[in-house]
Amino acid sequence: MLLRPGCLVRTREFRRLTRREAQRLAVAKGLDLPDQPDYLLRELYCGLVAATVLKTDRQIGFLQ
Repeated sequence: MLLRPGCLVRTREFRRLTRREAQRLAVAKGLDLPDQPDYLLRELYCGLVAATVLKTDRQIGFLQ
């Protein structure tokens, strides 16, 4: 990760959601919830197929 002095004001890290947290979000947003122990936000909003496509062996741009 490359950071230039004075350019980064804040960071926000999104952890994996527990099944219970994901269930609450899925109900509130009308999303389908696949059966697994924990979730990334992109898995809920884009589905597991899109999340699989987004995986890469190399880091380009933003860190996951």
